[in-house]
Amino acid sequence: MSPAADIDLYAPFENDTILEVRTSKMKTMPGLTIQSGIDKELRAGKIDVTFLGLVDDEHDPTFHGGRDKAIHGYCSSHYTQWKQEFPDAEARFKPGGFGENFVTERMNERNICIGDIFSVGNDGVLLQISLPRQPCFKLNHRFQLKNFAPNTFKKSRTGWYYRVLHEGTVQAGDEIRLVERKWPKWTVERVQEYLHRTTDNAEMNEELSEIADMGDEARKAFLKRVAKFKAQQRRAANGDEKAEKWREYEVVEKKPQTSRITRRRQAWIPRAPAAT
Repeated sequence: MSPAADIDLYAPFENDTILEVRTSKMKTMPGLTIQSGIDKELRAGKIDVTFLGLVDDEHDPTFHGGRDKAIHGYCSSHYTQWKQEFPDAEARFKPGGFGENFVTERMNERNICIGDIFSVGNDGVLLQISLPRQPCFKLNHRFQLKNFAPNTFKKSRTGWYYRVLHEGTVQAGDEIRLVERKWPKWTVERVQEYLHRTTDNAEMNEELSEIADMGDEARKAFLKRVAKFKAQQRRAANGDEKAEKWREYEVVEKKPQTSRITRRRQAWIPRAPAAT
């Protein structure tokens, strides 16, 4: 593997090599009570690819898996930078650390775009970039670094998800080659800019909401922002400056995730109209 310093991550992308293929079973994370599929192990030989991902790869369905998140890719060159920035966790920054299925060296968030279609190997597999990876708290525990997860989108090193357009088999050493680019303006890095950092740009939110190839998780976020902005415009045009009505909710379920984090599910409480 070439040193990351020798690789221009902004160089136009044409092809790369899948250095490693990894899958995992659900396991309890060390020090936690929750299970995760982040601890992926090396796989040798040909691995079947289905529309839902790699055979024998397991996910927490709450946040991962499904057609839009069938396969997770990550650029191994990022690990050198992470080691330099977090030397105390150096041993934990190695391929597979982010729970990726495909380890590649040159394709990364700066030179691949939402909607890009790739051929993999010689068995007909076609993949499409669907989403940036959304960092979650599990990365903090994975690398044993407090509040680490937000660094991944601040530095555009989140990784990305593929959806599967054509099934087949893959293995380490396969070439991954760009065959079609529909949205050249929208690299994964640029999508992250408006998804996570500059969230109030109405023009960009609307443009991104119209990208049909974007996975539902991100596209729905942009659509929600567009709807909110247009509603504000309508109220302003009508001279209606009244505050939006609040609904009352109550917690109906609590599920501990860690000693400090609890997932809460809320439900709206319908109220009978006041008596007149």
